Amino acid sequence: MVIEGLVANVSESTRAVPPLRAALIDAEGNEVERWTFSVADGDLPPGATVGFETSTKKAPREGRLSIDF
Repeated sequence: MVIEGLVANVSESTRAVPPLRAALIDAEGNEVERWTFSVADGDLPPGATVGFETSTKKAPREGRLSIDF
């Protein structure tokens, strides 16, 4: 499973891009896998976005994905 997305700075000031945490939860609500990944080095100016990509080989057939920081 490959996960792609964007991090957006919706504030009015430059912000550091934090590491993100991903978690896979199966259909029964059990956490299958959790990992942390870096999006970008440095800061993100106001209104800017940066893309990310991460992957896992442990994706359940049914379930959900959670990404936070």
